[in-house]
Amino acid sequence: MKKRDPRYAFSYARVSDPRQAQKDVSVPEQLRKIREYADREGITILREFTDLGKSAYRDDVKRDEFERMIQEAKGDPRVSLILVHDMSRFVRRRAKAVLIKADLAQYGVRVIPVLNPYDSSTIAGFWMEAIDETRAEAESMATSMHTLEKMKGSIAQRDPETGWCYKNGGRAPAGYKNIRVVRGIDHRGREIVRLLWEIDEEWGPRIQFIIRELRLKENMSFDKIRDYCNQQGWLSPEGRPVTTSFIREIFRKDRLLQLAGYAFWNREDRKTRGRRFKPEEEWVVVPNAHPALITEEEALRCRRLVEESAGSFNKKHHPQENSRFLLTGKNIFGEPFFICTHCGGNIVGDFQGGRHKLKYQCSTIAYEGKYTNRCLPGVKLEKDPIEQYVFAAIKSNFGAPERIRRLVRDINTAIKREQKDYHEAAILLEKQAESAKKQIANLVNAIAKGTPPEYVNPEIERIKKNLEEIEAQKRNLLVVKPSSQMIIDEEKVIGYFCRLDEIITSDDNRLKRHFIRSFIRRLEFDPDTKKVEIFWFQDPVQAALAQNKQHTGHVPDVRESAGVGGGT
Repeated sequence: MKKRDPRYAFSYARVSDPRQAQKDVSVPEQLRKIREYADREGITILREFTDLGKSAYRDDVKRDEFERMIQEAKGDPRVSLILVHDMSRFVRRRAKAVLIKADLAQYGVRVIPVLNPYDSSTIAGFWMEAIDETRAEAESMATSMHTLEKMKGSIAQRDPETGWCYKNGGRAPAGYKNIRVVRGIDHRGREIVRLLWEIDEEWGPRIQFIIRELRLKENMSFDKIRDYCNQQGWLSPEGRPVTTSFIREIFRKDRLLQLAGYAFWNREDRKTRGRRFKPEEEWVVVPNAHPALITEEEALRCRRLVEESAGSFNKKHHPQENSRFLLTGKNIFGEPFFICTHCGGNIVGDFQGGRHKLKYQCSTIAYEGKYTNRCLPGVKLEKDPIEQYVFAAIKSNFGAPERIRRLVRDINTAIKREQKDYHEAAILLEKQAESAKKQIANLVNAIAKGTPPEYVNPEIERIKKNLEEIEAQKRNLLVVKPSSQMIIDEEKVIGYFCRLDEIITSDDNRLKRHFIRSFIRRLEFDPDTKKVEIFWFQDPVQAALAQNKQHTGHVPDVRESAGVGGGT
């Protein structure tokens, strides 16, 4: 009998609720079943990864161990498998699962749920795996909807002793603190604990001072307010230096009204990529819900000042997609394009006006000011030399048209795969909507044939709510569906390349930004050494360069890495 080649794997276990630790889906139980499967199949587990209290359904929850496992699996040539208890432990959203598995497949890595180890290379296995993923997503969606209904009722419910509204959990905003109060005993004999907000003794007066004195009276900018707070030695409620984004958050319209006693719920859109908030008409707003720090009139005055300042700023500055800072913002996949290796912040443009040269600097310095200790203040890159070097590196590495064609085809393949996955998700939602409509029609027919309405109406209402949720997801999906315009025209890119000198001197910043991102996945700046490293998109020629350690071209304080699929 032929001996099977050794196979190596990572294993992953997760629970979204600490209470699951007492059930049969606990992390030790998941890992035990994974180990049993690995022993039976002769698989060696190199490392086990676990996430506790992390949802696999919500896109806004960061799973540190999961992300680390994915990156290490792609970087370790020994790993060909990721073992999980079932697909719901890996990713609950089918569209996202398809994307992640397709990405892993490019590195020769497969995901196997040990409870249902389907062979996805066969037709039957492919369908069974798809059904399993869809079932996991549907179960998670049902749990989520039930939880949301309970939360919606909670926010409008007032405490009989204080008169304030109950909160649904989470961190209180700056100026407030969470307090927990006991309000009776439930049917199991346990205390009923509810959450309220009280004014924080430290940050409550500070918020009042910032709004009334620094903004309304002195009309300070966000940056000046930030610097004032840091000069006073104030730390944010999280224990970090005060940043511009922290100050800007205070002066958001809903935050100002929150400080005036309003409660908001159902604001954040956790499902639509690229959109933080839902339309305001979908928000649940409750006045006089907690103690107010400022008056409603002060909140509205502050907001008018912010909008006036924003209006004058927008007249002077262009949107980022047409920014003269060619290296700021995102890459073609929406990932950060230029990163500081010291603190992990994005590199942003720095313009002081007058005779000052345009420069790049870390966003941590830009937003936290020179008093921060999280990055190196005063370390900046002059804009023109680094951009000229980037263009020169592209020209040096991609001189041959065939090399450009291979790179463009790789990028377009990834984009088309994402478009296909979104198309499949849209079809799935359409089928779910049609199924819900048929169920409602059948129940209405049952009433017409004599079934008492009181037996049927609750089920009709439940299905209607499910249908509303499905329709909302369909609308959200249309918003984030990848556009066919994302596809890169390889002949156009070759044409760009042939007239590179013309592009460099062009006034069309949008064109130059797109050209750079057609070749480079990301840039990294090390402020300690003042060096910049280039990470190219995956390319067979670049892989050979990386293996031979051949670097093309050197300039002062800049180095280039011929990376494969994101760098070496």
